[in-house]
Amino acid sequence: MTTIKRNYNLDEAAKILGCGRRHLIDNIGRYQHQRFGRSIVMDDEDIAANRELARRRPGAASQMQAETTVRHLRDVKPKQGRGGRRARTGS
Repeated sequence: MTTIKRNYNLDEAAKILGCGRRHLIDNIGRYQHQRFGRSIVMDDEDIAANRELARRRPGAASQMQAETTVRHLRDVKPKQGRGGRRARTGS
């Protein structure tokens, strides 16, 4: 026996996820979803995956900061011009 999964439209999914409909539309590429023609829907599995995606973990932010290298302006070197040649001065 197969179970029928419920599909939620964007208004219903936004209410369940605790965000605005406009946020879902603007960021739909980041969220798991399904398309039926021009309609965008999410089922229970999609909503669970999206909740996990949006979940914040306290240690994750500090770990990401530790892995990110910060470059200071004094460490940035100017790029060479095209072909590595300097501009000609009149002579």
